[in-house]
Amino acid sequence: MFHNPPTKARRVALLAAVAVATLAVASRGRADLWIQSYAASRNDRFYSGADKAFIGQPYDWSGVGQQGGVYWATMISPEYFISANHYHPALGGTLTFYEDNTYNHPRTYTVDSSWSANDGDLFLGRLTAPIPAADHITYYPVLDLPNDADYVGREILVNGKPNRVGLNVITYAGTYMTYSYDTYGSPGSLGDEEAYIIAGDSGGPSFTDVNGIMAVLGTHYWNYGSPPVNGSVSGDSFVPDCIAWLDSQMVGEQVTVVTPEPGTLTLLAAAAACAVAVLVRRACV
Repeated sequence: MFHNPPTKARRVALLAAVAVATLAVASRGRADLWIQSYAASRNDRFYSGADKAFIGQPYDWSGVGQQGGVYWATMISPEYFISANHYHPALGGTLTFYEDNTYNHPRTYTVDSSWSANDGDLFLGRLTAPIPAADHITYYPVLDLPNDADYVGREILVNGKPNRVGLNVITYAGTYMTYSYDTYGSPGSLGDEEAYIIAGDSGGPSFTDVNGIMAVLGTHYWNYGSPPVNGSVSGDSFVPDCIAWLDSQMVGEQVTVVTPEPGTLTLLAAAAACAVAVLVRRACV
């Protein structure tokens, strides 16, 4: 885990290790998000038993979709979605979203031929048309804090296959975002809900609660250690550092940015958010 931004030399070495881990995630095929003491009634979005106690129930998951139950897409506007560049929905393919936490009311949309990828692993996709408000499919803001270090220690909801949700805590944010798998009794351990991304989770989202709504922070990129042991690390593309880049690629739309204030939710205008991105840090790689 990395509690401080790595030096340039250290970053090169880390990125080399990440490249290996990323290939492993992409090549081992489908699997399910690893959750300590996993229970379908708590961790599966689409569990249908009478004892359902889904930990993500308070939130709107309708903007998290998949292509063929394999590749992830997380909406950040009515027309644009994010995923992993090394494991993303196919251009021209069909994405399926669900209005609620059941398999009722499926909505399908087509991925347009236009797309972008940054120098890291963040993939920006576009639908052939914006999703109509009448379809009740949401899109998510991005949490914007003054400094990368301000994200460390925030609790996140980790979404992986097959529409499974666990929890973790951010240990580093900057070049990418990391969170470690800490078993019972370890500092930062979340016990039964502790999540670790494994093969097939690439491109899935990580969210954080901001005054009762979910804001997206990452898309799953790599892991280090599988199966996980105490201290194994998961890594995401860090979306907040890519706000300016996303805005520059999104024709006709921009990212909605959220900043927490006591008792309120502040949505910054896109133009103001872009200015903040330029002035604060936002060096997306």
